[in-house]
Amino acid sequence: MGLLSFLFGSPKKLRRQSFVVWKDGSFPMEVVGESNYQNALHRICGGFSRQGHDKVVEAYLELEPTNPHDDNAVRITISGLTVGYLPRAQAERVASFMRSNGFNPLVCDALINGGWRTNQHDSGFFGVRLGVPNRGAIEVRQR
Repeated sequence: MGLLSFLFGSPKKLRRQSFVVWKDGSFPMEVVGESNYQNALHRICGGFSRQGHDKVVEAYLELEPTNPHDDNAVRITISGLTVGYLPRAQAERVASFMRSNGFNPLVCDALINGGWRTNQHDSGFFGVRLGVPNRGAIEVRQR
């Protein structure tokens, strides 16, 4: 073991990620079930704000074959927290693509919006949309 390895530890191997290539600023795919994950979204965004949030983040699409409701379930996580799932019709298409190409997880840009509160009677839930096409080919690059 060299002196630098002793002092700083051995270098970690960087794991390449499979990233969905899509138009910047476009988030066509909806995420469902966010109402069940508002606490996670609240934590990711840092709470409610008067103007709300339009926060672009990195999301992970993860196959969840043991999901009791859908064998093709694709869970969406941001910052290690589950924030929702793909709709059933999209999950079937995306899960098939992921399985056939060995992508698990698959990474994409996501937009978290909402989370505004102007007073105790006026607030909005957080929502999530993904930078993944709703139809056609899904283009992926390694990074």
